[in-house]
Amino acid sequence: AVYDLIVVIGCSFLYCLPNLWSYYTYSIYPIILPWLLPIVQIAMMSSVYCTIVMSFERYIRICHLCQMRDSSYITQENFRFYLLSVIIMPVVFYIPKFFEIRAKPVTVSYPIPISCSNYVRYMKTGMDEGVSKQSLTNDENLEVISKLWKFPPNCTKFNFSMDPFSNESMIRNITGYSTQLRLEATPMRENVLYYRIYFIGLNTIFASILPLASLLFLNVSTVKALRKMSRQEELLINDVVIQAPPPTKSTNEDTASVSPCRFEFLEVFYKKKISLGIGGRGSTTAYSPGGLWMDPAKRSQENRLTRISLGIVWLFIFCHVWRLIPTIYEGIVGDEKVQKWPSWLEIINHLSHTLIVFNSAVNFLIYATF
Repeated sequence: AVYDLIVVIGCSFLYCLPNLWSYYTYSIYPIILPWLLPIVQIAMMSSVYCTIVMSFERYIRICHLCQMRDSSYITQENFRFYLLSVIIMPVVFYIPKFFEIRAKPVTVSYPIPISCSNYVRYMKTGMDEGVSKQSLTNDENLEVISKLWKFPPNCTKFNFSMDPFSNESMIRNITGYSTQLRLEATPMRENVLYYRIYFIGLNTIFASILPLASLLFLNVSTVKALRKMSRQEELLINDVVIQAPPPTKSTNEDTASVSPCRFEFLEVFYKKKISLGIGGRGSTTAYSPGGLWMDPAKRSQENRLTRISLGIVWLFIFCHVWRLIPTIYEGIVGDEKVQKWPSWLEIINHLSHTLIVFNSAVNFLIYATF
């Protein structure tokens, strides 16, 4: 939830405020962008890999319950280690991002329109042009004349028609200068090998392709296992109710692939003749051999958490898959040829940013609620 909150706040500073506040765009944005962009990317990757760890935990609990009981490699302490890796790995991976862009002060010129109508009116009073210009450039008289006639001293640099019937415009442009901050790529970012290997290659693999492939595998496997478990539990309940022989590996195709550990549980379940409360008979307390069998309330909670996890992951996949399109386009065309993206790619890029923020906002609400 913390990472998703950082992504939402960071993206608002990166993509929303520049369109709403001009002072922020030209004075603040260039200063914070070289630091804020890597922080948002770190938070985004951490959120992605936290989702993978969550999916992995669901996958282990659903698909490898027996191994989780017997193995010393799949423990709560190890899951804490995985989470610690999720925190450290993105920071290390994105350290080069802090050295890709820098803000440099540059002097820019811009036109300033001024009105010289009062100056021309002053010139048309019959005074000698040379005398009037001389008086305007005299430091002693400049302030007095400016207050009297209200015209900019720069008007003396221009020539105007003295014809009283002239329709000449009295507006002239003078050049103003200001210092602004401009974002420029560092030599490291402009290096071709760095761009192709790290910016496109490694970043695409570890930030997009690998997470998406991992999530697809883990969640498809979890969904299949949930369906198989539902069929097995139905068969188990039927066996207990009709007091049939305990299930064996050859009973039917639904139980043919069940691990020996789970069959051990099924046999114990049958021998104990546990009542599941079907048809109002007996107690609803379930026997727990090695922690494999849960009471109905806990089983319902586990299934609920699994469904929430699956919903989060499928939403993540839908929202993040779009970011691959601009990356693939840059990788194919090349950075030196991408001066301006096509309009359709700009639309996809904006859609990708919007969906990523939406995904992080929804994740934050889900984590904060549940």
